[in-house]
Amino acid sequence: MSKNIPCYIFLFFVVYSFVSYHLGRLISDSLSDPTSTPSLPLRPAGSGICSAAGIYTDWGKEWEYMDRIGLTANTLKASMHHNYTRVYPKYFAPIRHKPLKFLEFGIFKGDSVKMWEWYFPNAELHFVDITDSIVEYRGDPRRTHYHIFSQTDVEKLVRLGLDAGPFDIIIDDAGHMSSDMVQTFTNLFPYLRPGGIYVLEDIHATYQREYGGIGNQTHPGKPGPGSVIQLLKDLIDDVQLLGSTSIGLYANPWNVTSDTLSRLTYYARRIESIQYYPGLSFILTRERTLGT
Repeated sequence: MSKNIPCYIFLFFVVYSFVSYHLGRLISDSLSDPTSTPSLPLRPAGSGICSAAGIYTDWGKEWEYMDRIGLTANTLKASMHHNYTRVYPKYFAPIRHKPLKFLEFGIFKGDSVKMWEWYFPNAELHFVDITDSIVEYRGDPRRTHYHIFSQTDVEKLVRLGLDAGPFDIIIDDAGHMSSDMVQTFTNLFPYLRPGGIYVLEDIHATYQREYGGIGNQTHPGKPGPGSVIQLLKDLIDDVQLLGSTSIGLYANPWNVTSDTLSRLTYYARRIESIQYYPGLSFILTRERTLGT
């Protein structure tokens, strides 16, 4: 038996080397081109992003792909951190190859810029941050544009909407201050195209005192008036009170009197649905504004 030990050791290293080599090749191939993606069945096409077919549900492979490029780009949106890459494909998978106009607040080092460039290969991409002093990735100059100013500057927010909008997707992932998120939404929502999506990221942070809340991680306090959470609660009223005023109390938003339409808020006319996930809120707009 002892005479066969060297043979066993040699055989072990042969098998180990073979498995290691091919496993390494497999991993390398999967990461060498992070933008490669399987072909996926798309939703029936609509005139806007949020067509009547609803949320994209066949998203397993798309989630794996988005998370892979998110991890490669080292963005906090990926599964090692917030895991927002598991949610985004539900909304973005059907339209990611379209010539969209995309806007995100928050550049930081540019990690998410990489991910969005890979994920939306045909989109015109715009990013906003208060400074570019720590930016490491500048983006593709042919279709990626950086705008350096503060979210608190209303004049520049509106100018951005006028000059670069309207947008198909707007994501707020900047400083997470509740007041800044409310101001940005108020001023840029009008520059969201019909059928477009407005995303608020990291809204869980607004429960903390340093982001405009009244609590901390041990004892989070519910945000009060003027907070982005309160804004979202008010928008729920806009969406739901519409049904309560419809003829026969039916939930059909198109089954309302002209008098009711005249009393609807701007948001009630435009917003089709609001959806929540831990840290995220998606505001989906109608492809046709009520009353038009």
